[in-house]
Amino acid sequence: MNIGNHKALDSFKILLVEDDDACRNTIQTVILAAGGGVTAFSCAEDAIKHIPTSPVDAVITDIKLPGMDGIELLRRIRLTDSDLPVVIITGYSSVGSAVEALKLGAQDYILKPFSNPSKLIRAVSSYIRNHRLVLKNRSLQEALIESERKIATACENEQRKLGHEIHDVLCQDLASISMLASVIKQSKNDPDELRDLDMILDISTRSIQFCRNLCAGTLSGVGQNESLDDALEHLALYFGKVSSINCSFSGDNASRCLDSSSMFHVYRIAQEAMNNAVKHGKPSSIAISLASKNGNNCLTVEDDGSGFDVEKALSNGIMGLHIMKYRARMIGAALDISSSKTNNTKVTCTWHKDT
Repeated sequence: MNIGNHKALDSFKILLVEDDDACRNTIQTVILAAGGGVTAFSCAEDAIKHIPTSPVDAVITDIKLPGMDGIELLRRIRLTDSDLPVVIITGYSSVGSAVEALKLGAQDYILKPFSNPSKLIRAVSSYIRNHRLVLKNRSLQEALIESERKIATACENEQRKLGHEIHDVLCQDLASISMLASVIKQSKNDPDELRDLDMILDISTRSIQFCRNLCAGTLSGVGQNESLDDALEHLALYFGKVSSINCSFSGDNASRCLDSSSMFHVYRIAQEAMNNAVKHGKPSSIAISLASKNGNNCLTVEDDGSGFDVEKALSNGIMGLHIMKYRARMIGAALDISSSKTNNTKVTCTWHKDT
């Protein structure tokens, strides 16, 4: 009996469900010869009891079984594990059973008797290895999301500290300068000195307001009882003042159903997109829009700058882009960034209205 590579199953644990003694013994022999481990049962009921107590890498099951059949066994497995490789074997082929098995997530549907046992071994080995890659990829994605969450949290904590320092130290000092200039002005009669004091008062007043706006943006972004439309409009006005870039906002109250946490993430995505535009694109204008269309809400931040290579930025680990993607995932949204070195940049965040 030629079964191909004797290491094909590489100690993988296989659960076999087959009521025909001769067929069951043959498959067991093939699996063991290929380097795998096997636990065999003649009925699905015993297999169902075994799975929770002893995890396996794959299941091979006949369709025709006493009591519960192989299709019902597959259905039961899918209730608790949507990915476990399951290979259906049968000597009574029908289009209906094949379609049902594949709809339930069976990896393969193989007819008995086996003219070439190595086909079964190669198939099972391939499905197990693919399954492990899927699990590894999922684990890496979860680790990346957790890492992004920690980085975002750390950044926000540092921003809060900075906001408090600005508010408690710089704002107080500027307020003191403003008050002192006002007091001195009352005792002065020289027009030139009064003009100088007026300038000091004007600069300190504008600086105080700037610091307060900065602290508000750092600490929360969206004020209490403030809509996301209002917050984004204020963000556009603020960016326009501090950067001399023409910033605009248009909205239709598409975010009125968002909770405060989701509003915060959308606001931060817009803020980060504008920061990236200023840093990488050197635009003359930035447009923010928030609208509802076809059952979805959509935030768009578009600039007319030179753009940048998105794929290269992501592969280089530019954290601003990763954090935007993390925030989008937090609210179940899809984030798209379109840009190039010669074109403008457009960031689009789309989520369902019920988010």
